[in-house]
Amino acid sequence: MAKKIAYLAVGIGVLVLFTVWVTCVMPTATTTPTVRTAPAEPKAGSTGMKATPRVAEALESGGRDAVPEGPREEYRRRLTAVQRLGPDLSVEDRAAVYAFLRTKASDQDTLEPLALNSIKNELLDCLLKQNPLPEDLGRELLSLYRDPAVDEILKDYCVQHFYKYWELRWPSGASDASGGPSTSLRAGGVPDLQSSGPVSAVAAPLRRGVNSPGGRAPGLQVAAPSVPEQSPEQTEIMDAYWDAIARTNRPMAGTALIGLMMLSRARPEMDSGVVAAKALEIAGDERRPPSVRATAIQVCGQLGATQIVAIARREAQTGATLQFRMASIATLGDLGTQEDAQLLRDLAAEQEKPIQNAATAALKRLARRVSSEW
Repeated sequence: MAKKIAYLAVGIGVLVLFTVWVTCVMPTATTTPTVRTAPAEPKAGSTGMKATPRVAEALESGGRDAVPEGPREEYRRRLTAVQRLGPDLSVEDRAAVYAFLRTKASDQDTLEPLALNSIKNELLDCLLKQNPLPEDLGRELLSLYRDPAVDEILKDYCVQHFYKYWELRWPSGASDASGGPSTSLRAGGVPDLQSSGPVSAVAAPLRRGVNSPGGRAPGLQVAAPSVPEQSPEQTEIMDAYWDAIARTNRPMAGTALIGLMMLSRARPEMDSGVVAAKALEIAGDERRPPSVRATAIQVCGQLGATQIVAIARREAQTGATLQFRMASIATLGDLGTQEDAQLLRDLAAEQEKPIQNAATAALKRLARRVSSEW
């Protein structure tokens, strides 16, 4: 028994000595352990690209000061920030803008898709105002248009910007100081083309037009192909235009028609017969949305495709939408004959004010045209 107590005492003594040595003698580590943390969550709407504060103000939800704000206030603030950007964005700022253009509405929780795309449209305007024009801007517009993840509204905006980009990248002496004919879109996609002068339907093709499906309209004389030399980038933009036009159920087909029409007007080497032929086909295609057919009818009117008159007479009376009827009435003023005067007078007597106004304006244009011809 005494021996067991002795062994126990020795064991306790050894344990005490070991504890003292660890506490007082063994050197301690001076380096604190490394703790790995997850990267900070980006702010809603952030692209992850480094941008200067003035650009970040436009791209990021909450802005630089992260002041709480509602969707309407945020939209106004960010839109104002974009409109304040100058023609001197840095390479880093442009990279941040390009990344932002690819963000989705679901990537942020503040702005509705329409508001977000409105800001992106303003950013595209800003990119076109850069001095010098960014070398990679055309590739970016084409890439956005082709990207299946990009929504249809932004693709339509890209198609709208092809024309301005073309005129800035490859200036033409035929364009005016603002970069070409001024064309705006009314509600419903109907182009307001009345401010533009008449265009001869001299028929030489734009690239791909003559041989594209439906590219030749009955009675419209199209000359043999004599396409001027184009750069690879110009060819890609032309292909994108015709691709947009081929999208039967998409409003961007009308946008592409307007772009091609303006290019053919600004460029003598791009006569407008093929555009007129395609517009004539689309105007009579009931599979197309009324807004696109309305655009096509007015493009025909501007390009002098008189074959559209028969369709315009019918749709002026029975068109599916108010905008479609108004576009048809406007075309009768541009291309109609003296026998259309009575129809326009009858339409001017209708109860719907927009129809009255469109018919009255068309009747005046028709009277001026007919009197000048005689």
